[in-house]
Amino acid sequence: MDSYHGLTFFQVLWTFLTRLSHMLSGSALATDEIQFLVLNLLSVATALVGTLSVLRRYTMMANALSHTLLIGIVLVFLFGYHSGEMEEGPLNPFQLAIAALVGAVLTAWTVHLFTSSNKMKEDAGIGASFTFLFALGILLLTCISRNAHIGVELLIGNADALVEEDIVPAFLSALLAFLVFTLFSRGWKVSCFDPIFANLSGFSHKAYGAALLLIQAFCVVVAFRSVGVVMVLGLLCLPPLIARLFCSRFKSMAIVSCGVAVLGSTLAIALSRHLVTVYSFALSTGAMVVVLLAAIYAISCCYKKMVLIRKKC
Repeated sequence: MDSYHGLTFFQVLWTFLTRLSHMLSGSALATDEIQFLVLNLLSVATALVGTLSVLRRYTMMANALSHTLLIGIVLVFLFGYHSGEMEEGPLNPFQLAIAALVGAVLTAWTVHLFTSSNKMKEDAGIGASFTFLFALGILLLTCISRNAHIGVELLIGNADALVEEDIVPAFLSALLAFLVFTLFSRGWKVSCFDPIFANLSGFSHKAYGAALLLIQAFCVVVAFRSVGVVMVLGLLCLPPLIARLFCSRFKSMAIVSCGVAVLGSTLAIALSRHLVTVYSFALSTGAMVVVLLAAIYAISCCYKKMVLIRKKC
């Protein structure tokens, strides 16, 4: 089903809004509607997790995870493939969770190994660990790609290949991020802004850091299929950075970050369909999302500077 074929930018947005009631009633979804749902759910998840990552200065670790989790996916796929348990189609939520756990544990262990044994600084250890694990994941990927259905979509994403089964992992990632953020918001706030006070107040700074690492890992693994390993960092970092320009409070920053991420994803899908309809020019939807978010960030920075200049004058 493709109710969006031949539609332009504003027609895509209007059609999506008018079909929301049909979508909620359980009717068949068009390809573009699956993209809308998956990317918007991922936008909410990554915006919430990204807000915590930016405030805790965990963006470098998110960068590492966006590369090292490839090896977790490959190992889970390889184990399931040889054991005969792997089915055709995308990994299910349980397999994604296992892949996230494997990748997060390997990343944390290698970073600790590099920084403790060789007396590296943390940023150097992160850089060394993610390049090593990413290269190892690429080697394993090339070894099995000839006989298994796993390919370069893990690196660059393919939103056009999304199916209805991809909605469930995206929804779970958004739900997990929302619950973790709201139920433990006080602990996150204290942990992000004052680690010493957090430890004294019973909110373990290290425990919250480990939890954030695992949530990052799950969100990144789920986002692999739609935006790929190269661009998932943009979803994690750009919306919170935009929100930080205008917000000084913890919760307001998270809300604005989610709104910006959803706006960027929605406009990117409509723009991609518009380019195909008008110019017969197909572009990566995942890449379009990140480019639009980067453009919004640049415009926001310019606007903020103009406001500061006017205040000084």
